[in-house]
Amino acid sequence: MKKVFLTTMIAVLTATTIVNAQNIKYGVRTGLNFAKVKVTSDSDVTISSKRRTGFYVGGFLESKMNTTNGKLYGEIGLNYSSEGGKSIDRTTKMIVDFIKLNTSLKYEVYKNAFIKGGLYLGYVVSSVSETDNISQDMFPNSNIFDLGVPLGIEYNLNNGMFFNLNYNIGITTFDLEDEFTETVKNRVLQLGIGYKF
Repeated sequence: MKKVFLTTMIAVLTATTIVNAQNIKYGVRTGLNFAKVKVTSDSDVTISSKRRTGFYVGGFLESKMNTTNGKLYGEIGLNYSSEGGKSIDRTTKMIVDFIKLNTSLKYEVYKNAFIKGGLYLGYVVSSVSETDNISQDMFPNSNIFDLGVPLGIEYNLNNGMFFNLNYNIGITTFDLEDEFTETVKNRVLQLGIGYKF
């Protein structure tokens, strides 16, 4: 629960700062996920899955921060994101769907071009593994929250549209319930488009 409290507090602080800042904008975004998971066994052997293609969609609030150079922005958003991975031999597909709360800071490094980073808190709404059309719950008894670090770049057009490339690094683990003790961490590359009002 510590990570939930930490991310919630950061989100509240970010939202408060944005509301009290200038030039507030609302936006929507969507795009593709190229997701995989890193699985570590009880013997400390780590393997990465093949990537699974999913999608994300959501909305956000953005505002320019009160800084001297006017190049720092804050953002808070909520996304639905379908992630997971595929086994090395591609016979098993892992599908993990999240509702994600994102908070980040963005810095304008060149006109309309930004780098950004922050924290996200994801809540698992669905998690299944599929093998030969047989599905089972991946995390029946595990922690259902995921905390991670989103890093990315963004380019804005003058008409309100923007493009972004993100890489989300999960820093907490899920426990798989089987005869072995295995933990799972998310790794997601995102390519997307959006619009700011």
